[in-house]
Amino acid sequence: STGMSPISADSIHESDADLVPGAVAAEWSSTPYGLVGLSGHGSAMRMLIGNRYTGGSGDLLHMSETSALDENHPSFVILGACSTAQPENEDNLARSLLENGSIAIIAATRSTIGEPGLTEFEDSNTPAGFVYGISLQLIEKSPTFGAALFDFKKSLDCPDSGKLKNVLAFNL
Repeated sequence: STGMSPISADSIHESDADLVPGAVAAEWSSTPYGLVGLSGHGSAMRMLIGNRYTGGSGDLLHMSETSALDENHPSFVILGACSTAQPENEDNLARSLLENGSIAIIAATRSTIGEPGLTEFEDSNTPAGFVYGISLQLIEKSPTFGAALFDFKKSLDCPDSGKLKNVLAFNL
């Protein structure tokens, strides 16, 4: 990181790009991706950089940025954040992505439960774990996007109602 992001020091991952507002949309609109997975804090219209523990520093992706995406190179998308596909809100990020350059989207219709500080996402029933696990299923095992979601959900251990909430919240 070049240090321009206020939360760059909190990341354990090295990068040449700063995670600042507008960066995801700019990268995504200029580079064709077959699969896009994002994890962060969310609401119906946006995903945020950081969370309540690290302090937010702007939008990771806002629905107003989706019109700039390349519809000639659509992507499969996994949004690992609360409420980005909230059905009673027609102006939600997932719908906006479907209308602007996405083939299909897996996203949460309700709030979800994460684990702050988690760095290993294999078999993790967290929003970031859903992004990682579904991506892995799609790449290695499952023939379709829907099958990847189903197979990942089926593989999870749900010891408490909080983790079951995540299984129920994420939908295609």
